Amino acid sequence: MEFDPIVSYPAPPPMPTVGTAVPINQEGLMDTAGARILAVRIRAGVVPGSLIEIERAGLQSGVAVGDIGTVVDVTQTGVVVDWETGVTSVIDPTAVSYRPVK
Repeated sequence: MEFDPIVSYPAPPPMPTVGTAVPINQEGLMDTAGARILAVRIRAGVVPGSLIEIERAGLQSGVAVGDIGTVVDVTQTGVVVDWETGVTSVIDPTAVSYRPVK
């Protein structure tokens, strides 16, 4: 479609101002806590129900390379995983490297 200077186009909706909530759906608005949780979920790269395998882990992480587990939740503090060993823990995606298992 080419731009026609004779045709009147509707004005775009106004941009929200700083400090206002941005609508995300019909039910409500996203607040700052919701935005932070969404950012953590995007950085984590996994969703609840995903099977993951540890590729690299720090000494204090409590997991070892090769450990496999199921993602239970992604929270502001990290990724909650039920490991095959029967232990549930929270891992920090910035300190522990993992990959989805297909």
